[in-house]
Amino acid sequence: MKIFLIELNAPVSLLLAALEWAIDKNIKIIHLSLGIVREEYRSELERLCQYASDKGIMILAAARSPEDLVYPAVFDTVIGVCRDHGCDETSICYYPESRVEFGAYGQPRAIPGLPQEKNFRGNSFAVAHITARVAQLLERNPDAEPLQVREMLIKMAGKHS
Repeated sequence: MKIFLIELNAPVSLLLAALEWAIDKNIKIIHLSLGIVREEYRSELERLCQYASDKGIMILAAARSPEDLVYPAVFDTVIGVCRDHGCDETSICYYPESRVEFGAYGQPRAIPGLPQEKNFRGNSFAVAHITARVAQLLERNPDAEPLQVREMLIKMAGKHS
């Protein structure tokens, strides 16, 4: 489900409704190329993320850095991801002491005829790379719970402090 239209913003109420819809439909992986910093929505967002985790649903969310205080990327029930300039297309990083646990390559796959440095890039692409890894892990391990998938990602990743 897409919640952004022309601009890259949407009411938080729309995010919450879309998240609840996806959880109720038992969507196995929920990819959020977004985050919020408004504290007044934290508890409701955290409740929904816990509900998803309890149902075995993976939520992945973007952040701006390993220390970014952005919701839902910092929740224990969510895999938070930011762009890491040290990662290439095949690597991921794990930040065991940070608010946001994972880093990844922040660019999309190459587009023929367009130099990579002129293409879009950023945290949304980083979380997309990790979401793809999670999809691959779940394809091979369809009964894996969210905590097991997180552990599999940690084993795949290089550690950064």
